[in-house]
Amino acid sequence: MIHIITGQTATGKTAYALELARKLDGELINADSRQIYKRLDIITGKDLDLTDGTFIMHKQYNGLDIGYYGLKAGSRIWLYDILPPNKPFSAFEFVGLATQVIEDIQKRGKTPIIVGGTFFYIQQLLYGTSDFQVEPDQTLRSELNEKTVHELQKILREKNPDLFLSLNNSEKHNPQRLIRKIEIETHMKGGSAGNPNEPWNENDFSLVGFIYENKEDLRVRITERVEKRLQQGAIDEVKTLLDSGFQAQDPGMRTIGYAQVIEYLEGSTDKETMKERWISKEMQYAKRQLTLMKKDQHIRWEKV
Repeated sequence: MIHIITGQTATGKTAYALELARKLDGELINADSRQIYKRLDIITGKDLDLTDGTFIMHKQYNGLDIGYYGLKAGSRIWLYDILPPNKPFSAFEFVGLATQVIEDIQKRGKTPIIVGGTFFYIQQLLYGTSDFQVEPDQTLRSELNEKTVHELQKILREKNPDLFLSLNNSEKHNPQRLIRKIEIETHMKGGSAGNPNEPWNENDFSLVGFIYENKEDLRVRITERVEKRLQQGAIDEVKTLLDSGFQAQDPGMRTIGYAQVIEYLEGSTDKETMKERWISKEMQYAKRQLTLMKKDQHIRWEKV
């Protein structure tokens, strides 16, 4: 049995997963699309304080680092720090890595416990789709990375007008999402998509989702988290990354929090506006994720 813990931000997912790991002799697997990036620690809310601080490399897979941190509670958490912020990452790659980690954990007689709020990753792991089977095309990605958002929109619109129109406003202005859609369209029409993943048997996994009973609590907790991360040094974290050569358009740096702090550092917003935009983006993301989660009838909901 594989246990999956998902849900809205700041609902106690990690605490629940740690308790489950203690009871079931389990190991955690990160399913947060922001925490997979190296050096993106404070703003993404990695629970590094729960670890011994040492990353143990297990192996490399297609240039990605599969490894774990030892947890002070005596377990492990896998799939933090997979790649640098300037490299793209897809659900296809997540499933490839997560599958290998699950097999390793099970071979050692332990219980895999997947924890994170990026439900699209979890969805693809459990059920898969034919689209999802298109492998990353690094040559095409390199070419598309040179394009503006407007140019990417034009390319996707020409390839599949109906698909483009079906995207929400956020997706239409997200270069990484547009590039992945173009990649899929390019190879699906070429017949190289491969076979869809075999969906997991519903008896093989337990899926728990955490949700706020009072919607206003979501804004309160997100506001608290943003303020805490600013106090922990979020702005200095971004400065250090930029000084190291990473850029605003890099995939990792476009994630929520980093993009807003970069705007502040560039002088286009003041600190209070930056904080409000960050909170607003987190709220929008939480609502989109919940919309996706609610479509899954396998989720057993826990209200907080």
